[in-house]
Amino acid sequence: MGKIKLLLNVGTCFSATSPFHFTTSLDHKCVWTGHVKEPAYLYSMMMGKKQIREDVGVMCKNGKDKKYLEKMWFEISEFGRKPPSLDVHSEYIEGKWTSDQVNEFFRSPLSVEKYIRYFTRHWENVKGIFEWVGDFDNGNAVLSTPFMLSIRDELLEHFDIKVTMQFRDPIRRLFSSCNKNVKLGYEGEKSPIEVMEEWVSRKGAGGRFVFEDNAYYSQIYERHVEIWGKENVKAFVMEEFWNPDREKEQLEILSDFMNYKFTKIHENCYYPDMGANAPRYKHLGDQFSSDMVDMTDELYKMCFSHMSEIYSDFKKTFGYIPDEWGK
Repeated sequence: MGKIKLLLNVGTCFSATSPFHFTTSLDHKCVWTGHVKEPAYLYSMMMGKKQIREDVGVMCKNGKDKKYLEKMWFEISEFGRKPPSLDVHSEYIEGKWTSDQVNEFFRSPLSVEKYIRYFTRHWENVKGIFEWVGDFDNGNAVLSTPFMLSIRDELLEHFDIKVTMQFRDPIRRLFSSCNKNVKLGYEGEKSPIEVMEEWVSRKGAGGRFVFEDNAYYSQIYERHVEIWGKENVKAFVMEEFWNPDREKEQLEILSDFMNYKFTKIHENCYYPDMGANAPRYKHLGDQFSSDMVDMTDELYKMCFSHMSEIYSDFKKTFGYIPDEWGK
């Protein structure tokens, strides 16, 4: 009997990771992610957190968001109902997990052994129905090389691992992230445009744009290639994957990589880019609720002057810049 197939999707956030998840888990029974799309497990291990729930108090700066995350935690720990991020396929969890069994995974101490047991248990519940188990946490994008090296051999004893990632025009992706932060109250009374101007102006050594580690797509890709091997890592450009003129091509690439026949791609609120007027597709509230205002030409040009290195790095790694980026 072969090893369990585990898909690590590493983001990046606001690049249509949710519709990519739904393509594999909702529209097709290919990848089963268990209780949540994003368990935050490996990232929390790397950061030395004692348990996942620490994030509830740290990440949330207003009561509404904190209440939402506590509700999500309740739905996980008091299991018997639906995965909070995907209100389908709950029959593969109901009656199969007790709250103690779920809490054993999400609470202290976090370990690679627990991670293995968690996804192995999910596999036992869905084998013959789904073909993979998967971890779609966006925090996987910033896992460091030393951390991944420290867990790689043990994971590979139990799993055949492949890695997927989604990249969106860096400026538009960051602007969606900026809008979401403003909407959640993290930036006081500032407008999304004011906050974006501040974000892209932050510089590190050598004048390098430093606001987000997951903005450097080339580095994310190269780290995972180093750890898992180039043949096991596949990057998808959001604007290409959802371009209807390229759907057949993209489905074939994904199908070949996953050894599974994909026949459709889930709707995506970010493509074509309609800013604050994005369509309100079911299951994609995290997308259509993010952008409060539209990107302006002036703001885009200003951002590009600060972030052009990200585009040139992408070209060095992948040999081109996607047609819809940089303008």
